[in-house]
Amino acid sequence: MSEQDMTTNVRVNALKFLSLDPLLRKAMGRSGPPEPSALLDDILSDVERGSGLGGALERYGEISAFDQKITIALHDDQELSEFVSVLRAAKTLYVIGHYLACIALCGYLGEAIAVFLIEQTQIRVRKQPLSRSAFEKVFGADPDGLSQARRLAILGVMMGVDRDLLEKANRIRKIRNKHLHPGQPRSDTMKRDASEAYGLAAELVEPFAGLAIGEDSKVRLNPTQTQYWRSLEGPEGE
Repeated sequence: MSEQDMTTNVRVNALKFLSLDPLLRKAMGRSGPPEPSALLDDILSDVERGSGLGGALERYGEISAFDQKITIALHDDQELSEFVSVLRAAKTLYVIGHYLACIALCGYLGEAIAVFLIEQTQIRVRKQPLSRSAFEKVFGADPDGLSQARRLAILGVMMGVDRDLLEKANRIRKIRNKHLHPGQPRSDTMKRDASEAYGLAAELVEPFAGLAIGEDSKVRLNPTQTQYWRSLEGPEGE
C-alpha cells in the first residue's frame, strides 16, 4: 500500500471540551456560563457511545452496590479522608464509563493503604522502632519505593496484617497490572474488572475512613483512626 492510499479516522480538538473551551464557544457564538447539559454531553461523549445519561444511571446502580458500608466518613484534610475522596473519584470514572482510569485509581488506593499501614505499624528491631533510614537499608527502599507485591509481603510476614485485607489489596494489584502494564492488549473484561477493583477498594477504605454510630447515636472512631490522629499530634501531644 502506498502512502497515498493510507487513510485513518481522526478526531479534531480531541482534548477540548466544547462546553467549556472559551475559543470554541466564541466561534460557535455562545456566551454566558456553560450549559450543564452540554458539559454532561462532553463528559459522556467518549464512552459507550449512544448510552448517554441512561447508561450513566445504569452504571451508577451497578457500582453503588459495593459501597453501602461507607455511609458516614471522615471529612478533613488528612490522609484517611483522602482515601474516600479518591474512592469517590474512582466511582465517578466508572459511572462515566472510563473503566481503565477507574482501575488505575483503585490500584493507587491499594498502594496508598499499604504504604499507610507500613508507616503506621512500626517494625521493631531489638525492641526499638525501625527508623525510615534503617527500613530503607533493610528492605532496599522506603515504603514508597517498594513494589506493591513487596509491600504486601512485608505487611503479612513482618507486621502480621490481616490476611483478608492483604488478599484484597493483592487482587487489586493483579487487576491493575492486567490492564495498565504497557503493551497489554485491551481486554474485553475491563468493565467487569473495574467493578471488582472498585468493590475491593471500597472494602479496603471502609475500616480506615468509615465511621460507625453507636447505640447512643454518637459517631465512633475506630482504633486505627484514633491512633492515626494521635500520631499527628507529635510525641508530646502538641
